[in-house]
Amino acid sequence: MKIPNKPGEIKDYSMYRVEKLKDHIFHIEDRIDNPSSMYCIIGSEKVLWVDTANTHAEYEEELTQIAETLADGKEIMVAITHNHYDHVGGLNAFKNKTILFPLKDKEDNLETRDYQFIEDGDIIDLGDKQLKAVEVPGHTAGSMVYIDAKEELVITGDAIGSSYVWLFFMDQVLEHYKKGIHHLYNEIKHYQNPLFMCGHRWQQYQSIGRDPLSPVNAPMTMQYLLDMIKLVDMIEAKTALTRPFDTLGKPEEHCVYSFTGSKAEIDSFVSLMK
Repeated sequence: MKIPNKPGEIKDYSMYRVEKLKDHIFHIEDRIDNPSSMYCIIGSEKVLWVDTANTHAEYEEELTQIAETLADGKEIMVAITHNHYDHVGGLNAFKNKTILFPLKDKEDNLETRDYQFIEDGDIIDLGDKQLKAVEVPGHTAGSMVYIDAKEELVITGDAIGSSYVWLFFMDQVLEHYKKGIHHLYNEIKHYQNPLFMCGHRWQQYQSIGRDPLSPVNAPMTMQYLLDMIKLVDMIEAKTALTRPFDTLGKPEEHCVYSFTGSKAEIDSFVSLMK
């Protein structure tokens, strides 16, 4: 199996697309209308695979082969950012691997597995690379961001989104989210040129075969995180722009908060944002 050799190079397989972002760092996504992003970080001793995208039972072997090819004989660990089907659906392709799973998402497990639970501040050691778990609850109770200070990597899952974030089913969700994004900012504010690796990277570029109406956003920067922090403050002050829309069967309860001049947007139920 051939893999991309140069940064920016992309290789398409039957179900999955592999892109080399930089040396030892790859982005993988499933080739569907709303792809989910996976990331492979290759260390000197171990390899970290972040998230597993959607379930594609007939292509499990392909995903396994991609992972094993990239790892080139090194031990693979899988770290999950949050427990949603489009980020844990491919776990069956990683049988007999160490699965690092956010502890506070445990109660929402989709199925029973032998996980190693990970908490805020835990370090994942790959040899020459160390990633730190930073908890940013809101999208789920245990949403985790993985950061590498040396490489200035910020692997966000859906915790801050790539153009907006959904805050789901938590009491006082905005309070939790505010604390989490401030915590993340304090961990990475010294980064000079961070690489944000979000949960649905396709939203940052237009790709062949994609719906032309799909959102296309500039790659995320530190400013986006600062905009999100500002938006939370505006929601609390009731100065953020809002608009209702019908989704999840609760048209009267659901709304979008956004503000002019920024790509930051928060979607949630009105009852949870009070």
